Amino acid sequence: MIVASNFIPRIGFEVFHFQTEYKEFEGLVTPAKGASLKSLEVVFEDFKSSHPQHKDLSLCRTFKKPCWKFWIWGAYLFNPVWKYPYCERN
Repeated sequence: MIVASNFIPRIGFEVFHFQTEYKEFEGLVTPAKGASLKSLEVVFEDFKSSHPQHKDLSLCRTFKKPCWKFWIWGAYLFNPVWKYPYCERN
């Protein structure tokens, strides 16, 4: 059963964690609950504007691309969460 569940795409149930390199800012994107990447980007820009010392920060994703999951390779090309650079979760 475990092997079979790996071949079923989990559309809409993903939770994507983002942070800055040294964790000055972090946030989650949960599309199934209405927390979109666009809303996280808006909150991050608000954070940078209210904290001028952090104006040069950039977001990175803390989740790796599981390249062996060939059935979601299309998401790597078209879902904007994958366009962010990867950094280790602190």
